[in-house]
Amino acid sequence: MFLSMRRLIIKLIEDYQKSKGEDHIPSCLFTPSCSDYAKIALSKYNLLKAIYLIINRIYRCDVSKLHSGGIDIP
Repeated sequence: MFLSMRRLIIKLIEDYQKSKGEDHIPSCLFTPSCSDYAKIALSKYNLLKAIYLIINRIYRCDVSKLHSGGIDIP
């Protein structure tokens, strides 16, 4: 069940990335982007840990918090 859920989430992320289009101006503070980070976390960790890491990353990626950004790999 978790494996199929993981695949579904990765598919949704890929669909999101495709929908952004080429004229999208990247605004993420971190490398890799939040969506790529999520795909890496989902492929590397179990579903619950990956979701925790993804939520934490999205929270840190808020531009208004004035994080310095940088390289952040799960």
